[in-house]
Amino acid sequence: GGAALSVMGTQNARAVVPSFRYDLKRPEDNVALTAKITGSLDDRTTYLQYYGEIFEVVPGRVQECLFRLKGIIKSRWTQAGKNEYHRENFEQGLYCDKDSGAVLKTYRNPFTGEINKPLHYKNGPSTETIKPIRKDGTPYVLPWRIVGNQISLTESGARARKAYLDPDVWGAASTGPQMQFMSSSTYFADVREVADLSLPTVPSDHSWAYLSPFPAWMLM
Repeated sequence: GGAALSVMGTQNARAVVPSFRYDLKRPEDNVALTAKITGSLDDRTTYLQYYGEIFEVVPGRVQECLFRLKGIIKSRWTQAGKNEYHRENFEQGLYCDKDSGAVLKTYRNPFTGEINKPLHYKNGPSTETIKPIRKDGTPYVLPWRIVGNQISLTESGARARKAYLDPDVWGAASTGPQMQFMSSSTYFADVREVADLSLPTVPSDHSWAYLSPFPAWMLM
């Protein structure tokens, strides 16, 4: 193989995947992979631009798009110690018309007939430190998949928590005493770039599905 490679053209030579030196069962390597694909191994600010559609989920109805969502997440990455990385996130999100994509100033609610005023959102700072051992004592090992030239990571989960808005105070803006959430998130990156140890960060795509109560501003 080495002899054949030495006489191949540059196009074929670029297609050869470098030796993948990360051990997917080793917590320290899982931390490094997460930081490299979702942020950076060195101290820098990274950006994630996102867009998508918000669909209704109502019993007995076919799901329809209500409006769009677009936004950006700014993350400040720093090395917190040996094999540890800290990120600080800031986010800005905008609700947009489902057809034109224009930022919504008002919204005619198809369920109530009322005219609502969308409350666009800002979050942050929210922080997290990624370590080889989690707070609960378990090793930081994730379900990575490598298929061809692609490496991906999917994490899913569901939970319930006390509602942010007390229904006795906020009325229709509250979702009731409890809120339920379901989330499934996948990152995709080129395994050839990830395998290049000279790169502290690599481009990646992020696919996210999320199920939650209606936004408070819809008064539902």
